[in-house]
Amino acid sequence: MKKLIVVLAVLIGAMTVNAQLYGLWRYDEDIDPITDENTSAISRLSTTWPHDYKNSGLVVRCGTASYHSSGVEVYFAAGTDLGSDFFYDFVYRVDKHEPVSLRGSASVSEDAIFFREKDIPDLITALIDGSNFVFRTEDAEGDEITYELPLTGFDEALQALGCYKEPPAIDSSLTP
Repeated sequence: MKKLIVVLAVLIGAMTVNAQLYGLWRYDEDIDPITDENTSAISRLSTTWPHDYKNSGLVVRCGTASYHSSGVEVYFAAGTDLGSDFFYDFVYRVDKHEPVSLRGSASVSEDAIFFREKDIPDLITALIDGSNFVFRTEDAEGDEITYELPLTGFDEALQALGCYKEPPAIDSSLTP
């Protein structure tokens, strides 16, 4: 019996070797051993969700495609079917700042919304500076669904991810 417990402990430890926690943000390293493509990600499950959509949350993943000038792609996994549209409207809010209404791309599985590349820098800045994130969209039946998650540890997790590229600062002496 003792040997079984030791073996189980070693197996569980081996399965989680690439996962680290920063606050409640999980960092999962994923680098292809042949191509060195980095698709590592940080993620955080929602703490407030509608119905039983417990497997919902925000994901920031290294993006290697040339159109990922920020170095990352960001999506919200809703944990439920969002319908068969190619794009979904959604609103997010960080702390008590003004809500931001956007449109994002549907995932192939129709249960996640990808932020557009042009919206990622403002989102990341807000997440770094914020303490609470609220996300709202509609499910496949058209019912409004709202999620919430704390941002504690996001900045550290993003630094551990290492692939986010901040947009270049604009030199104010060059603008009229």
